[in-house]
Amino acid sequence: GGIQGDLINEIDTFQNRIEIDPAHYRRGTDRPDLEGHCERIVSGSASIADAESTRENRKQKIVAECNNLRQALQELLTEYEKSTGRRDDNDDIPLGIAEVHKRTKDLRRHLRRAIVDHISDAFLDTRTPLILLIEAAKEGHEENTRYRSKMFQEHANEIVSVARLSCQLSSDVESVSVIQHTAAQLEKLAPQVAQAAILLCHQPTSKTAQENMETYKNAWFDKVRLLTTALDNITTLDDFLAVSEAHIVEDCERGIKGITANASTPDENAANCETVDCAAGSIRGRALRVCDVVDAEMDFLQNSEYTETVKQAVRILKTQRVDQFAERASALANRQEAHGLTWDPKTKEEEMNEFINACTLVHDAVKDIRHALLMNRSMND
Repeated sequence: GGIQGDLINEIDTFQNRIEIDPAHYRRGTDRPDLEGHCERIVSGSASIADAESTRENRKQKIVAECNNLRQALQELLTEYEKSTGRRDDNDDIPLGIAEVHKRTKDLRRHLRRAIVDHISDAFLDTRTPLILLIEAAKEGHEENTRYRSKMFQEHANEIVSVARLSCQLSSDVESVSVIQHTAAQLEKLAPQVAQAAILLCHQPTSKTAQENMETYKNAWFDKVRLLTTALDNITTLDDFLAVSEAHIVEDCERGIKGITANASTPDENAANCETVDCAAGSIRGRALRVCDVVDAEMDFLQNSEYTETVKQAVRILKTQRVDQFAERASALANRQEAHGLTWDPKTKEEEMNEFINACTLVHDAVKDIRHALLMNRSMND
C-alpha cells in the first residue's frame, strides 16, 4: 500500500466499527465486515514485520499481537451473537470491546517501534556513503568508484523505502506528504548523483566535473536533511529513544563478538578489528543522532528548568561521553590490530570488559536523557 497512513486508517476504522449496539448486530454483515478489517490490518502488519530491518524479536511480537487481535475479535463476535434477541444487558460485550482495544494498542506500539528501528538504521549515517563515493571519484579510481556507487545506490534505496514504509503508520497528513514527495525526489536524484561521480572519475581534474559533483552533493544532502526532519516529526521521542538504547546494546554485543572471536590468520584478525570498529562507529553515530533529535525537540519548547535539565544531559553525552567512548574504542582497536593473533583468553576478557565499560558510558548517558525527558510527564502518560 503506497497510500498514506493506509494501515493506521484501517486500524482507526476498525476500532470505531467494533462498538455496535447489540440490538443492531447482524451476523450476516457485521461479522464478515469486521473480519475483513482485521485481516487487512494483519496483512499490513505482516508487510512491516517482514521488512528487512525488522528485528527478529520485534517480528515475533507483531505476529503474536496479530494472532491475539484475531482471537479477541472472534470472542467479541461470539458475545454479540449470544446476546442477539436477549433483553438483559450483557457485561461481556464491553469487556470484549475493551480487550480488542487493548490488543490493537499493543499492536500499534510494536508496529511503531518496528518503523523506528528502520528509520534509526537507515538514517544512522546519511553522509558517509556519498562522501566515500566522491573520494573515489576524485582519485580517478574507476573500479572503486563503481563499487562505491553501488553502495551509495543501495543506501539511497534503503532511505527511500524506509520513508515510504513509515507513511503507513502516520496520520500526520502534512508530514506524510513531505515524506512522499521528498522520497520521490531522492529516488530520481540518486542515479544522477552516481552519474556525476562517474563523470568526475573520468575527468578528475576538470573544473566542470568538480562543480557538477558539488552541486549534486549539496542537493542530495539538502533533500536528505528535509526527509530526516519530516520523519522525526512523525515519530515520538519516546519510541526513538527506546529504540536507540536497544540499538546501542545490540552494537555493543556485536563489538564484543569481534573482540572475543578467534582469529587464526591476519585476514580473520582484520575482519574482527573491522567488526569492533564498525560497532564503535555505529554507537557513536547513534549517540550523536540522539543529541540532535532531543536538542531539536527542546528548541521547540519554551525555555524552562525542564528544558535546561534535558539540554544539560544532552551536553554531557555530546561533549564528554561520546569523546571518551571514541578514545577508548580506538585505543582498543589499535591494541587489537597490534596483538590480535596473540591475544590470550585473559587479555580478551579484559578487553571485552573495557569495551562494555566504554559502551556503558554512552548507554547510561542516553538513559539519563530519557529520564530527564520523563520528568515532564504526568503519571497517566
